[in-house]
Amino acid sequence: MDFEQKGSLAVFVAAVCSVGLSFLLPLVSLPQKVTYPGPEVPYDGVNYTINGYYIPTVAQGTPINITLCCYQPHDVFLSLFPSRESEIAPTAPSILTMNPITNDSSSGSVLAPATQPYGIFIIAYNHTAYKLTLSSVWSPFYVVRDYTEWLLLFALASGVLAYYYWQTSERRRNERRVWAELAERSRNRACSQLPEMVIDSQISPLAIIVEVSA
Repeated sequence: MDFEQKGSLAVFVAAVCSVGLSFLLPLVSLPQKVTYPGPEVPYDGVNYTINGYYIPTVAQGTPINITLCCYQPHDVFLSLFPSRESEIAPTAPSILTMNPITNDSSSGSVLAPATQPYGIFIIAYNHTAYKLTLSSVWSPFYVVRDYTEWLLLFALASGVLAYYYWQTSERRRNERRVWAELAERSRNRACSQLPEMVIDSQISPLAIIVEVSA
């Protein structure tokens, strides 16, 4: 294989591997813990703000632990609900709500009723701040799934490119072989005619004159 064939084949193999990883990596789940200071959406002259948080796919029966702290009592309302892939959109009623009334932290935990993503809405009032901590088990590679379609297109394009370079290289190789065969035949023909030319060159001019006189 020449350089073009090797390069295009390597790109195609890498693209196929990337597609496979985009399907496999999101299936790898590990214990996760994240903390978000809030609110992320500013009040902007109003007395409340709504913030949404996405929880990647959690397996059924896995605990989802939530902790709120650094807030003003009665001024934070939290709702945990089933959601859709890559979206913070309720698909069913809330499975956990929290409205802390103490100055300390407030915690809640619930078992995931189904294997799916989840979302959180937090409504904060009176310009209060808060800190949200989530812990559960989900895949840290969940974002890779969003690029699967692009990776499939890349694999298809690289496959077409690899096929084109492969056919082009094969055609060039065949052309070089044909030209080499033609050149070899030309050399053989020239060599076969060389002895006749040598024999003719050995006839002396005197013999030619005598033959003509006769």
